[in-house]
Amino acid sequence: MLSRLVTRNGRLAQRTLSCRLYSGSDLTSSNPPSSSQTKLERLAEDVRSLQENQALSTIDEFRLDIRPFAKDFFVGKFNPLVMSYPDVLPNDRYFDLKTKQLEVRNFLTTKRGQIDRIDSQRKISQEVTAPLAGMGVLGMRDSVSKGGQGRSMTETMAVMEEFACSLSLLEHVHQGNSFLAQALALYGTPEAKDKYLGPLCRGELMGAVCYSNPESGVDPTTGGVMVKSETDLEQYSLSGQKVWVTNADEAQIFLVFAKMGNSPTIQSEDEGVHISNITCFIVDRDSPGLTISPPYPNKVGMKGLSCCTLTFENVAVTDSNLLGPKDQGYTILREFMVPERAFTGAKVSAVLRNFLNELVKHVTSRQAYGKFLNDFDLIKSHLAEMTCYLYALEAMSYMVAGLNDVQREVDISMEANMTKVFAMETVDLFMKRSMGIIGQRLYDHDEPFAQISQDLLSMNLWEGPTDMVKILIGLEGVIYSGIINAEDVRLFRNPFTDPMSLVRKMYDYQKISTDKQLTSLKVSESVHPSLHGAGLKLEQSIHKLRFGTSKCLVDHGGNANLREVDLMRLGMAGVYTFAQASAIARANRDFCRGNAHGEHGVEIAVAFTRLVFPSLKQLVSELDAHFIEKNDFLLYRIHKHLTTNGSYCPVHPITKNVF
Repeated sequence: MLSRLVTRNGRLAQRTLSCRLYSGSDLTSSNPPSSSQTKLERLAEDVRSLQENQALSTIDEFRLDIRPFAKDFFVGKFNPLVMSYPDVLPNDRYFDLKTKQLEVRNFLTTKRGQIDRIDSQRKISQEVTAPLAGMGVLGMRDSVSKGGQGRSMTETMAVMEEFACSLSLLEHVHQGNSFLAQALALYGTPEAKDKYLGPLCRGELMGAVCYSNPESGVDPTTGGVMVKSETDLEQYSLSGQKVWVTNADEAQIFLVFAKMGNSPTIQSEDEGVHISNITCFIVDRDSPGLTISPPYPNKVGMKGLSCCTLTFENVAVTDSNLLGPKDQGYTILREFMVPERAFTGAKVSAVLRNFLNELVKHVTSRQAYGKFLNDFDLIKSHLAEMTCYLYALEAMSYMVAGLNDVQREVDISMEANMTKVFAMETVDLFMKRSMGIIGQRLYDHDEPFAQISQDLLSMNLWEGPTDMVKILIGLEGVIYSGIINAEDVRLFRNPFTDPMSLVRKMYDYQKISTDKQLTSLKVSESVHPSLHGAGLKLEQSIHKLRFGTSKCLVDHGGNANLREVDLMRLGMAGVYTFAQASAIARANRDFCRGNAHGEHGVEIAVAFTRLVFPSLKQLVSELDAHFIEKNDFLLYRIHKHLTTNGSYCPVHPITKNVF
């Protein structure tokens, strides 16, 4: 399958390097290797020697026409090709990636002291950040022709994970690999490309993205920076503020999303809602009228990462500073920011992996009530549940990256959103489960557990509210289903047009709602027999998701986009379905390839499907219920009473009604 798509150079690298890596002997030299030289160090030497003679192969020639994977779940479709788990790296690129990871690992080991002092000093030392550009870990996804590394999303994620020893440092590296250079290459003016693109791709120039507003957060339609056109139509003036600008203290250029005038900003289109008057500008750090505040001193987490407020006072910019057409800033933001959410899963999973490893050490060394913590059944259950969620999150992150690297027409917006939501769900689970295990160590400022939990809380806050992302997932699924299954929706809303077809459809949905096992997608036949039961649950989840989506469309029609609570339920059901598919695909690949701990991975995947399937069933059953039967009806009445009275109004529990 995809794993067989290896170039001739890749096969050469595999033959030369695999022998050395697994045999531990130098087959190309009569001199025995030094005992202090590890296999990975010899591997690095081999890769460097190969790179001197030939360029790495490209993954672009192996791209395939693959339908959107997660979106198809909402219409009851499934692509079995993906169950082999996207494996997109030719062997030469794989070995080159391992070399880069080893280089980063060794570098971080030498800088361990400075990294440990990041939180206490509230800054990342220049001794740590200065060498990063020369190491090739900034601009990893940017074009080689412009000075970047030309790495895929899969490779970039894997390298970034090495920086998980500090979430502040990890976020700094992520900012150095953000979409700024890619957006500039696609939408920038010739003047801007000549001035900024090369240094950005080489990591010589650091940029920052400004889109959070003081009054409304990430809502681009209100407040923030306003644009005023001068008499000369090629001149503009920026005034206002942007807050929580990450890496602002180190950035030399800023990507500013500004509101053009006071005209209506939200317009209806055939494909949904479009925000029309947001324009994107590139602004130099030394522009007259631009003031950068000192870094916020009292952040709860990620204390080493500089976040500042930018104040614009009639900052002059011209057409050469435009990024993309006027009024199309929101389109650019949506095009590049949504895929960036896929990296949230990789960042969170790398940090949680370290957290879980420390937790295992704690429970195997700490005693209570005459036993080690590890001997209590509840502790066992909590640790196993955290393992399952972490395994699924890792699988989702690299599933998204693999789809991004293998699709000819890339469409990973839904998968990226799902990964972000599940990442934050996993963080919540880890914090709740570990609270009773670690105790006060989770609240002691100097404890690693407390530092990690504070960093993850900060990431959760400034990554944006997940409830909105769940609604976006549900809305995207409803729109996609409405296009694909428009005739079915019309049939249910107008039953007399074709009564016989309606009866067949109702019989089909009746089987789904009563948990009859359907096998029309043959999901269980696409995986190893040891994953047969998990495959059946995944197929049942896909059918239930299709049923819930159709029910939402039939009940609400064109007003489905207004039913936010139902859209959130639908979005979360989609997240659980994609998480199951990713975990099963990963376990299937590892077991069939004979990777280490493959059987353990199968057990994790099976256990994970059993953990989340009941939640998915509950979400879909709530979609199926009549509005009066839902708890939503009572919650809306409670909210109305609360806001009408202006406060919490029930009397005190011991109040007596004495006359």
